Amino acid sequence: MNSTYDTLFALLRAALHGDEIPKVPNFSVLLQEARKQTVDGLLYALPEIRVSDEERPVLLQWIAGMPRLEQANREMEMHAVRLSALLERKGVRHAIMKGQTCAAHYPHPLLRRSGDIDVYVAPRDFEKACSALEALQFEKDDVTMHHTSYRKGSLDIELHWVLQRLQWPSTHRKLRELLTEEVDVCEQPTPMQNIGAGDVHVLPPELNMVLLTAHPFTHIVNEGLGLRQVVDWMMVLQKTRNQINTPKLYMMLNELRLLRVFRVLAYLCCTYLGMDKDTACISPDGVAFNKQDGKRGERVLAWIIESGNFGHAMKFGEGKSRTRRFYSYFLRNCLRFFWLNPTEMIAWPWMKFYRFVTGQNHLHDDRIP
Repeated sequence: MNSTYDTLFALLRAALHGDEIPKVPNFSVLLQEARKQTVDGLLYALPEIRVSDEERPVLLQWIAGMPRLEQANREMEMHAVRLSALLERKGVRHAIMKGQTCAAHYPHPLLRRSGDIDVYVAPRDFEKACSALEALQFEKDDVTMHHTSYRKGSLDIELHWVLQRLQWPSTHRKLRELLTEEVDVCEQPTPMQNIGAGDVHVLPPELNMVLLTAHPFTHIVNEGLGLRQVVDWMMVLQKTRNQINTPKLYMMLNELRLLRVFRVLAYLCCTYLGMDKDTACISPDGVAFNKQDGKRGERVLAWIIESGNFGHAMKFGEGKSRTRRFYSYFLRNCLRFFWLNPTEMIAWPWMKFYRFVTGQNHLHDDRIP
């Protein structure tokens, strides 16, 4: 790891935990990397950033963007609250997830950058949710194998009928069963969470941590993983730790073969982001991570630095060249990170090939009530 990231991690620890603020020797380079990882907004929380006189204009120009970020996030919070209220009125079983619900656990929620609104919708209510958005003049933008996205102006909403796609069939079915039991047909309403502008329906805390563990894993293999997703994992676990049934979460992650991913994220957060090991530990043996997890974590960190958030730092090119380059990275990552989840890494290339040949972009069985 280079000195720029040493400084970036120190600044993030200061912004999130109140640690000492280091001097920044090359702010322009650091800001470029922070933007690549989509964590530059978090640094606005610092009372001061010490830079050289030559770089002060760059610092002041960056600071000028803070009010725009806060206003954009206020608007996004309002949209999420209105969406949750709309779906509740329509009788749609749902849960707002990721973005705004993660931000609410930060010391300064309005400083976390977000792009869209993600909402899980029970399959039996999916068409009802789509109709509700279309009645408000939202236009269908895209359909993938796990969500349908809608757009109205600059607002993007993704309706998910799958929490997160896992490739190994039995593992994916298990996640589907957990969703059905915990959300779709549960007698109790989904939990409520205040996200600043109001309350929204969210996932149960254990299932939410499953999502925040599976989602980074997907991006490790595909486009690329950013620090923002790692920080999200840490902040949500820290703030909801007392609500989580630890044996239940451990059982879920074990059954879904995501324990290694969880421990790697624990290593990264405890080693570089100031997380307490006791908070990160869910194992019955009382060990948050071991030496092997640390070695694996360093490999993942190297990929984070290389790829950036959602792979924005990767140069895939255009057209056929882009496709070839993307799949070369994908296959390389299946081998490079095979140890994270062997069954997923075995299934993933075959499932991608199958969908490419058949032209499928979603699997209908996930939407059967």
